[in-house]
Amino acid sequence: MAQAGGSTAAGAAASLRPVAAAQPPSPTRPTGKRKKATKAAPLVAGGPIATYPGFRMIPGGGSRVFVQVSRKVEVTESRAAGRLTYRMKGTQAIQTNQYPLVTGFFPTPVGRVLLQQQGSDLDLVIELRVPSEGQHRVMDTDQGIVVQVDFPAVAPGALPAPPPTPRPPSASRSKKGAQVEVEDESY
Repeated sequence: MAQAGGSTAAGAAASLRPVAAAQPPSPTRPTGKRKKATKAAPLVAGGPIATYPGFRMIPGGGSRVFVQVSRKVEVTESRAAGRLTYRMKGTQAIQTNQYPLVTGFFPTPVGRVLLQQQGSDLDLVIELRVPSEGQHRVMDTDQGIVVQVDFPAVAPGALPAPPPTPRPPSASRSKKGAQVEVEDESY
């Protein structure tokens, strides 16, 4: 019996040829695999390290942003619309100290504070919710220095509303999850 493509050896070989060779997916096409997290640059041994970035309310209704640095470094200030930046020369920070501090729920002109590595320098970035004049100072300590920025109290009603918080699940949603039945428990 003859099949489509012929019954000869040449015909069988022709019908088994691949249409296109398998190729790896292009780098721009998603593959469904997660990207490996990029590691932060390793800290330079012996270099100044910024630790303990923080925020607090101070008596009188003002607020304070601060960061401790392990050694004395040069600090320069730059101001832009809605942002104050303090560059600490030759300073580094570990990755977990570079997460933002969100301060929108406090009565302060400060909306967010973060440390950002800029080459060999480190920026203390203060994003403002409303225009405000921060007064900075560098204080010597036994552990190095502390960069401190103080903000005056803000008049009530001058701040935008804080971002909405997610609502907890309603009672009806909670009960729905509890009514799920498992037919076969033999895993």
